[in-house]
Amino acid sequence: MKGQLTSRLVCSFFSETSKLRSLSGCDIIKKQLFCKGCVGIKMRLDKYLKVSRLIKRRTIANEACDNDRITVNGKTAKASYQVKPGDIIEISFGNRTLKVEVLAIADHVLKNDASTLYREIL
Repeated sequence: MKGQLTSRLVCSFFSETSKLRSLSGCDIIKKQLFCKGCVGIKMRLDKYLKVSRLIKRRTIANEACDNDRITVNGKTAKASYQVKPGDIIEISFGNRTLKVEVLAIADHVLKNDASTLYREIL
């Protein structure tokens, strides 16, 4: 599938890690995601928020978008917005606001690796 990480691609990235001891698997994935051939990688906003574990459930992420609690690049975004690396997402939790930059897109990540998909901006 064009523009999506498949398990076969991820396995090849991690097998490459064993050859290059100085890079971790996440570093290799980030390097691949920022290459010129991978510009088209996108994901729905509600799914990204769930996969990255910024919001626990996709339905809650969808409701947050409907209630204008989430902005992308300074504009209110719908749940169907296509997130791409480099986007800035702001999430309003009551009186607290979380601002993150999207670093990578993945269909599934382990709990420990979820924070590698974004960088928190202060």
